[in-house]
Amino acid sequence: MKVRIGILIAIVALVAGALAAVAFWPVEVRQYRILAAGAVLEAASVLLLLWLIFAAPFRWRTRLAAAGAILATVALATATLRIGGVTGDLVPILEWRWTAAARQEATRLGAHRERSGDRGQDAATSSSAAVRPVSLEPIGPEDYPRFLGARCDGASSAEDPIAPWGDTPPQLVWRRPVGAAWSSFAVANGYAVTQEQRGEDECVVCYELDSGAERWAHSDSAHFQATIGGEGPRATPTVDGGRVYAVGATGILNCLEGSTGQRVWSHKFVEENGGSVREWGSSCSPLVHGGKVFVCAGGKNGASLVAYDARSGELVASGGSDSQGYASPFVTSLAGVDQIILFNKKSLAAHDPASGKLLWRYPWETSNPTVTQPVPVPPDRLLVTAGYGMGCELIELHSGDSGELGVRSIWKNTHLKSKFANVLVEGGVAYGLDDGILTAIQLSDGKRLWKEGRYGHGQLLRVRDQVLIQCESGEVVLAKLSTAGPEVLSRWPALDDKTWNHPVYRPPYLLVRNNHEAACYRLVSARR
Repeated sequence: MKVRIGILIAIVALVAGALAAVAFWPVEVRQYRILAAGAVLEAASVLLLLWLIFAAPFRWRTRLAAAGAILATVALATATLRIGGVTGDLVPILEWRWTAAARQEATRLGAHRERSGDRGQDAATSSSAAVRPVSLEPIGPEDYPRFLGARCDGASSAEDPIAPWGDTPPQLVWRRPVGAAWSSFAVANGYAVTQEQRGEDECVVCYELDSGAERWAHSDSAHFQATIGGEGPRATPTVDGGRVYAVGATGILNCLEGSTGQRVWSHKFVEENGGSVREWGSSCSPLVHGGKVFVCAGGKNGASLVAYDARSGELVASGGSDSQGYASPFVTSLAGVDQIILFNKKSLAAHDPASGKLLWRYPWETSNPTVTQPVPVPPDRLLVTAGYGMGCELIELHSGDSGELGVRSIWKNTHLKSKFANVLVEGGVAYGLDDGILTAIQLSDGKRLWKEGRYGHGQLLRVRDQVLIQCESGEVVLAKLSTAGPEVLSRWPALDDKTWNHPVYRPPYLLVRNNHEAACYRLVSARR
């Protein structure tokens, strides 16, 4: 008896010691601690089960019956539950196996009802909505026509700040189920375009901004799913010239008519250029610039970045030989040179917008994902950051003796480890989510100014001198950020589940979505 109890005490002590070692493990990556703790608990469960079967101080019949009950419970849980993804810290999220199917069915039925003219309780608020033709032109000054906005800087072009709402939350305009995706919305001329997974079809969908009514949907037979990364498309459509350009998670680039969603041209751009779809899917939102559509193909033979003619779909430019990252290309001017910035799998690179030719390349060696958009710091600097302990670095461009662009590091540290949330730069300070905690760092030397407030792995959206924080939990927080710290003005639960998608504010509407629902709220502007 004493030996059997002693074995149990030894197992408990071993597990407690292992968990303590994980808690004090000197590693920057919190996600690694969580994974290690999970492995310890799994091993502990096996050891305790073995102890119960072979060493517990009970009769064999009792031990076997107890072990059988435990295994039956595990089997039942496996049959009825599934891992429906993970949090940003890699904590598994359990859900009933029929939940995802029910969500997909709700999305399918909702879309079918709208195409049939029966909108039920989601009826358009405007009687003219049914006859108004869909036109994505013109793009207004406050529209949000691509990922992170017209300037790709995570800032709304709203003229006025948002009035804090006190005890009265923003007015809900509409809320509806949508297909799984981590896409955001592109908003133009009263319409909102996003991407969704509907069963085995990858879809680009156009909704009315003020009602949530679906106007058209384009489908491709494609389905991407990963346990950690989740299901569905990752990128956000781009609206330009009345057309929609969209990248699917399996590497399909579509050009669609904005009025109908009909395909104009299409490319399996990753496959065609010798690249490969990364383990979490193709995630680059298309960049339309100078009559070309730029996407990250990840081809190794001069096809890291490729460009197609926006009207005809003909391949017109390419350059670089790096594998895909998860960030999106954007155009900026640094050191007096216009360039397209690309965050690849293991490098930061810049390409000439006219030819696609590689202008410079800066190594960023990591085996972990590179997702967060680099941020220009004019006139000649660029801030880059990544999660999983990588941290942040400020690099500077300079002209070499022969006129080529060179790159040097100004500073590098782990004060900002943004996993996939965009970073805002204002007044010589960078604000971002350091492993889910809001932080501010001084750009001149990388010094941390403050770090407070746990928001999870969400997103940031700047509105004048304010910021809307899309928390991972679905809550939205309105705040002001300064070198002294954050000032929270208002907050409310806009959604009620894990939200990694970037919010969009097109006054007076705030659009939020996650991998199964979308909502639109009306915010009140504060006239200055």
